Amino acid sequence: MGKIMHVCYLGRNILPKHELWRLVRYLNAAHVLGYCGLSQTYNETNTFYPINENEKLLTKWEVDRIQDIGLDNGSKCLNEVICWAIDVLDQSGPACESDKQPLKNEVLSLADLVGGLYSFDEQPFPLIYLHTLFLMTAIYMPLMSYTLAVNFVVKATNSILEEIFGAMLLTMFLLFTVGLIALGKFFMNPNGDDLNDLSVLDYVHSTIMASRRVISGQVMPASNVELEMALEKDRSSKGKDRHSPSR
Repeated sequence: MGKIMHVCYLGRNILPKHELWRLVRYLNAAHVLGYCGLSQTYNETNTFYPINENEKLLTKWEVDRIQDIGLDNGSKCLNEVICWAIDVLDQSGPACESDKQPLKNEVLSLADLVGGLYSFDEQPFPLIYLHTLFLMTAIYMPLMSYTLAVNFVVKATNSILEEIFGAMLLTMFLLFTVGLIALGKFFMNPNGDDLNDLSVLDYVHSTIMASRRVISGQVMPASNVELEMALEKDRSSKGKDRHSPSR
């Protein structure tokens, strides 16, 4: 997630490298734990333990502490690990508090974003969605059926094809309404195992790999005045050549 990457960008020149590794390790663990408590599809057995085994996000003592809380126990594990991340910033190196504050803000923003997912977990259908379905099933579809029936009664002769077409039309509207209800259930739980749900594991793995690449990157050397002036002089001379009239 973006907040984890922001911590990596800011922390490279603020925290000692080992403290930054530890901080980002906790943030990635919080990211995983947030999804584990959110949906039955992602739990400690098929999500957290395999990822922690491969990525080494938490130590044995830290895993034991999380197990005492309960990995699938809502956002409690997420909150615990976020507290560890704040502790890392409070206990880390010689950087002054004003330098650490942007990192704390990003950590707290991550907690708000992941924790906010629980506010929408298993929410009912939006009112306008239910209202539309109610109008279709209670008013539009009965009127449609009545109109087709009256049309067939009024006509002196009705072919079998017309009757089949009317039945197919009513069936299509019925299936359309049932499909809207099923689609609404998908919207209620976007973190499930359906093909159109969010790719949670892709988010987790891509964030872990991207954060490690940022931390492992080379720190830029100090500015060289002579080099910068020489580059600027070279750019200026080439710019003059491009804008000079051709002969």
